[in-house]
Amino acid sequence: MKFKKTVALFMCLLSVNQLIMSSVYAFEPTQFVDVKGKDISWAKDGAGSNVRIINYGIYKKYFKECKKKVDLHFEVQRIVNDYFCECLHDVLSENRQLILDTLSDESNFEKFVNMGFLWDKKSNVSKHVRGEVDSGFLGINNHIFEKSKISSKDFFSYSSREFYTRQYSFNIEEGTFQTTRAMKSLGTYKLAQHLGIEDVIVKTEPVKLLTDYSEKFGILTDEADGVYVSELYTMELEISPKFQLELTNLQILDSITGEHDHNPSNYRIKVKGNKLIGVSAFDNEECFFGKKEDCYWIAPELTNLDLKKTGLCYNSISPIVTNDNKVNLPHMSRFLAEKILNTEDNDIDNILGDILAKEQIFSVKNRLKTLKLAIINTIKDNNDFLLSDEQWSYKTISKELSGDYGNTYLNYFCKTLYDRDV
Repeated sequence: MKFKKTVALFMCLLSVNQLIMSSVYAFEPTQFVDVKGKDISWAKDGAGSNVRIINYGIYKKYFKECKKKVDLHFEVQRIVNDYFCECLHDVLSENRQLILDTLSDESNFEKFVNMGFLWDKKSNVSKHVRGEVDSGFLGINNHIFEKSKISSKDFFSYSSREFYTRQYSFNIEEGTFQTTRAMKSLGTYKLAQHLGIEDVIVKTEPVKLLTDYSEKFGILTDEADGVYVSELYTMELEISPKFQLELTNLQILDSITGEHDHNPSNYRIKVKGNKLIGVSAFDNEECFFGKKEDCYWIAPELTNLDLKKTGLCYNSISPIVTNDNKVNLPHMSRFLAEKILNTEDNDIDNILGDILAKEQIFSVKNRLKTLKLAIINTIKDNNDFLLSDEQWSYKTISKELSGDYGNTYLNYFCKTLYDRDV
C-alpha cells in the first residue's frame, strides 16, 4: 500500500511539474515561502479564485496560484488531479481515476467544461450549488460522487473557479502563466504604495510557494485587518472621522484603478472599542480594464471608466467627478491630493510598466488626468476642500451623509449596515 501511495503521489507531482518545467512566468517572485507541513486549508466562498489559506497560528496569509494555461483537455485532468491531491490529500488513484474516466466521455466532458461560473445564477454550476439541478447536468452523475465519497458541490465549485481563471486569461497564450488577475492585484498595491495609502488594502507580493506537492507561482496577500460588515449588524458602533478618511482614500484609489468590486462585503472594517476606524480591502483584481476585450464577457461598462459618467461598484456609486469637472466629495486628504498632483505619466510607467499592458496604463493615465483637473478646480472654489488627517471630524461625516454628493463609499456603507437596502 505504501508503494502504491508513493506511485500515486508521483503521478500527482508529475502532472503539475510538467507544467512548470522550461516555462517563463510574467513576474519574478520576491521571496520563496516554504509551507511544507503547514496548516493549509481552502477558502470555501468566493466565485473567482481557489485560495489557499495558510494558518500561522496568530495570523493567516492567502495564496492565489497562477497556473500555466494548458490545453482544455489537460486542464480538466489537472483540475481533477489537483483537487484530489491537494484539496483532499487523497493521492490514491481509485476515486480520482473514476472521475477522470467519467469525464473521458465526450458528452460528459462538454457538460463539465461548460458548467459556467458561480457568480452567474443562470449557470448550471450555480444552480447545482443551490440544489436546483442534478450533478448530471455538469457531466458527473450523483452515484459517481457517492461512490467516490466526495462533495459534488465542493468539487464543482473548485472546478468552476479554475475555469473562471482560464476564461479571465483568454488573451494569454497556452504555455504561459495565467497572471492577469495577479498582475492587477499587484499593480493596485504598488500604486497604493506610491500614493502613500497602502494601509487601506492588503499587502500583496508575488512569491514562489513551496508546498508538499510542488512549487507554485502566485500572489501572497496578508489577511485583511478588521471584521466583515455582516458581523457589525448586531453591534452598536460609531463611525469615526478616521473611518471616513480611509473610506474616502479607498474610493479615490478605486477611481484611479477602475476597481469595481469593493462593495462593503469586499473589505474588512477596522474596529476599536465601539468605533469604526478604518478599512482593509482585499480581492483587488477587478480593475485596470484597458479595452473592451478585457471585460466584454464580464461587464462592458467597465471599459475605460469615465470618471464623470460611470461610478464604481458596477455603477452603484455616484461618479467621483462632476460634469463641471470638480471632485464629487465634500473633502479630500491633503496628503493624497498632493501625491496625485505630483504624479506624472513617467511615474505611472515606472510603477506599472512591468506589470500591466500599454492599454491598461493608458487608461490609468487618463483617469489621473481627469482627477487632477477636478482636484485643481475644486481647490480654486473651496479653500476647505483639502484636510489634514487631524481635520476630519463628525462635521465632515454629516456633510458627506447629507446626500449632496450622491452615493459615496461612506453612504453606500451606511445603507448596507443600517438600511440594508442598497
